[in-house]
Amino acid sequence: MIEASIDAATWVTVIKTDSITFSDGISAVLHNGRYTRSQFDSLVSFFHETTHFWHSVSTNFLHEYSCSYLHESLYALSQIRMLNSNIQYISHYFENSSSLLKSPLNYPIQSIDIIEGSAVFNSYRICVFEPSHNDFLRFLHDNYAKLPKYNKAYYYAKDFLEEATFELFCPLCYVALQYPDPGKYFSEMILKIHSFKLNNGKIDFVLIQKDPLAFILNIMNISADDHLLPFLQPYFKKGNVSRHPILRPFIEYILNISQTNSTNIRWVEDMFARPYYHIRNNFSTLPKIVMENLFFGFGGQTTAKFIITNDFNKFKIIPPIRVHVNPKDAYETRYGQIEYGNQVSILSQGLTNEDDEYNLKICNTTVLLGILQAIQINDRDNIELLCPHNECPIYKTKLCIKYYFFPQNNYRDCEFSDLMRAQGLNLLIK
Repeated sequence: MIEASIDAATWVTVIKTDSITFSDGISAVLHNGRYTRSQFDSLVSFFHETTHFWHSVSTNFLHEYSCSYLHESLYALSQIRMLNSNIQYISHYFENSSSLLKSPLNYPIQSIDIIEGSAVFNSYRICVFEPSHNDFLRFLHDNYAKLPKYNKAYYYAKDFLEEATFELFCPLCYVALQYPDPGKYFSEMILKIHSFKLNNGKIDFVLIQKDPLAFILNIMNISADDHLLPFLQPYFKKGNVSRHPILRPFIEYILNISQTNSTNIRWVEDMFARPYYHIRNNFSTLPKIVMENLFFGFGGQTTAKFIITNDFNKFKIIPPIRVHVNPKDAYETRYGQIEYGNQVSILSQGLTNEDDEYNLKICNTTVLLGILQAIQINDRDNIELLCPHNECPIYKTKLCIKYYFFPQNNYRDCEFSDLMRAQGLNLLIK
């Protein structure tokens, strides 16, 4: 797989593929055209990380995790400023967010298994033209055989639900992530559906393909009026707002879409529960009013034509910043020979793509979280930087691990140290 990562506090996505290769790939993969293996892998990686973002704005658990991680990071930075010295070990500042990823030991599935398992499954179903249960099992074996947090939840569900897992898995993860202990609730749902299957002889595949959420909610005796989106009922009715400044615009926007009527709430919930279903159907499954709110420039076009024209890049609810790693040398494309002027390309996207102040805040916060990441690592020699300036004295500290605005030519033109001074952290680089 192409390496990719996403910051769980600021939601900046880094993909080790250049932007042109990626853009061509997203069009080819989504519309069943010709694409290279590297393009396919980059899309799988991108949608894996994007699934985490979708869950951060649509599930209680991952939203709370992101809030906790962000606020604990900012608190740790404040402690560093107050002490005016380097803190070699600050892991105890992150005990709350770290503990969220664990479930009681007597449950076979942990929260992290739900988070990663659903991301693997969703990215597979978006990117594979003819997906199937057996093919996905091969996909897991070929790519994640020695990485249990990516395959454990699906294998567990399969042992009880067999091929029905293929239609129910992602919605089950989505429902589980609405609860404080996703691993525990996921296990309970699997066992309850298994009991239903034993008592009734079978599961209606037509129903679970059409509306898996309705099936799950019925099995779990959850009223259809108890909407899953955590910020709708009763969160915003109390006048609350998300305590996450980066996610807040997305959550409030989703609220506005959903408030139009209760039917739209269900459509939006289903889109977050199984994004692959709607993406692979060119979003033709969604009502026009939902489409108009989810995409820039929808303008009454037919759904299929609109999606093919815009290649998904006009989708509003996607991670706000995408960083692409570019090749060092010129290479041939269908546009001719391409040579990038920098090691990385930084692209804003989605709902906030034209808000320069917001995007700068995201990038600067990401830099600060990178500093925290670096100072927790004793042996920094193995940290790989995207910056090419290994002669820079700050390069050796690796504190700039998430600083993407480095100059192409002379490291002395870099503004990282200015940012450190502005944040009161300049003593870390002395």
